[in-house]
Amino acid sequence: MDEIKVTCQCGRVLAAPASLAGKNVRCPACGFSFIIPSPAPEDKNVIEGLTPVVHDSEPPLPAPPQDLPAAPSAEVRKPFPVKIAAIGVVSLVVFAGIVIAAILLLSRGKDSGVSTTDSAGASSPSPFPPAGPSKVERVEKENLKFTVTETTLGSLKEMAPDTSIDFSMRMRCAIWVIARGNKRIVAINGVEGKEYDAVNYPSFSHDERHYLYVAERGRKSLLVVDGVEGTEYDEIDQWRHSADMQRMAYVARRGDKQFVVANGVEGEAYDAIDWWWGFDENLTPLILLIRHDDKKCLVIDGVKGKEYDDIDVLAGGEDRRGIGYVAQLDGKQFLVVDGKEGEKYNQIERVRFSPDLSRVGYVATRNGKHFVVMNGTEGKEYDNIYDDDVDFSDDVRHVGYVAQLNGKQFVVRDGGEGKEYDEITDLRFSDDWTHSAYIARRGNKSFLVVDGVEGKEYEAGDSSLFDWTLSISDDWKRIAYCARRGGKRLAVVDGVESKEYDRIDWFHFSEDSRHFAYKAMRGRKEIIVVDGVEGKEYDEVNWPEFSRDSRHFAYSALRGGKEIIVVDGVEVREYDILRATIYPSRGPHFDSANKLCALMQRGSDLLLVEIEITE
Repeated sequence: MDEIKVTCQCGRVLAAPASLAGKNVRCPACGFSFIIPSPAPEDKNVIEGLTPVVHDSEPPLPAPPQDLPAAPSAEVRKPFPVKIAAIGVVSLVVFAGIVIAAILLLSRGKDSGVSTTDSAGASSPSPFPPAGPSKVERVEKENLKFTVTETTLGSLKEMAPDTSIDFSMRMRCAIWVIARGNKRIVAINGVEGKEYDAVNYPSFSHDERHYLYVAERGRKSLLVVDGVEGTEYDEIDQWRHSADMQRMAYVARRGDKQFVVANGVEGEAYDAIDWWWGFDENLTPLILLIRHDDKKCLVIDGVKGKEYDDIDVLAGGEDRRGIGYVAQLDGKQFLVVDGKEGEKYNQIERVRFSPDLSRVGYVATRNGKHFVVMNGTEGKEYDNIYDDDVDFSDDVRHVGYVAQLNGKQFVVRDGGEGKEYDEITDLRFSDDWTHSAYIARRGNKSFLVVDGVEGKEYEAGDSSLFDWTLSISDDWKRIAYCARRGGKRLAVVDGVESKEYDRIDWFHFSEDSRHFAYKAMRGRKEIIVVDGVEGKEYDEVNWPEFSRDSRHFAYSALRGGKEIIVVDGVEVREYDILRATIYPSRGPHFDSANKLCALMQRGSDLLLVEIEITE
């Protein structure tokens, strides 16, 4: 699934599903609210004209493709021809040693895959130290063949507690913090940097070719980019950078004043900068949210706007064509678009702007009643509108939500009210807004409603209708959910019931929608079920994932104090359990149709494990 990488005000780089583009979310680390930007356009292979899937004879995952080429052997650099004449024996030995050392270093750098390439395709030096030694082994199990490459990235023996590992899957690099006495040291692939009193948020750039972190020395903070130290300040926060990290900006504090440092240039100082936003690749701080004497205002291109008690949900139009936000003054909230204040309400939530800011929708509250406002037009008032079940189309021309009136709940879609139920949850709309689905309850029975048609009834349960596991394929041709029966759980896929389990979660369709998997629990054991076929029982199962071509399935499993990589039901390799938190993901993760990688641990060593399915 495509992801959009964004950097929160707290500095954490977050990976959000592309489906959240344009939607307001909150950072899980600091709770700050912001809107996920639209992904940059990219070339994709689009498959059209797919024939409907016949679910009655759904095939299991096919066997791996045949006649795949063997994994290429590591390239060995040949030494450059050197003509040496009329030099002494000592000079010859020294010169030869230099040449051999250079050749080995170049070869190691090439094999580690850490060189970078600029936009013109030219190679450029990488700031990452090369990974450690690699071990390649061919494995054949249960009629499947794999090429397993294990590369040592360093030792975790001194890894600082309460810290995480940031992993660059593209560059095959890992960065973490070492604790040695009262000092902290950043390690990249196990190679240590300078000592500091503290190190925060080590991470990679969006293009994964550079790294940065905030270090503390004494009472000063400094930003370290690719090992190069920046200017010291009393505090550094809210850093952002271009994808290649060549342009950098952040909020710094000196004394009791804060200012934005953009590309090394300090901006105007303020009492406090709560947030800043730059539109373009130069990361110009066009918009600052500043605070003074308990009031907040925006500074746009250096010009201060009106002061308010609070400002939230900031959004900018395409090509800098507008600014919209929610302001609060004297206990009332209202929308401000390009400086023009809208109607005042007791509360405004679930704000959604169109990309050009020409349309906006939100949920407003007045005198205890809730209603949706679309482009300045107020909708019908209800006793309640449930925030988790409010959805706007990307262009903010459609809106759907769950409303409550006189004790009954119903779906409202573009002003039209649906059938009443005792409870409704998990409301979904297709991308083109031609389909809808949700789970409803009537009395003690729950059922799925698709395009207004009610499905089979099941037990409602004590605290939820089903188990919040409604899953719909991208083409809306297949739907699955978890139902209750006699205290047990069962998966219902396209109307077909599975076996009963004690618990079911992680419902997921493959990219082509032909395959479906979920995680089930029987007693204290966890099981992966793919297309109705159970895998082995384990103590715990994590990171399940289909390959991009939907032909393979992999996950990590724990059993007896060991961690196992399972591919297409085959236990490929066993390792010690890696307890550290990994960002954005530790895997196993498919790089391509037949190749996956994961971070694992053996003893104290952190390993990059790459598995190619060869037959």
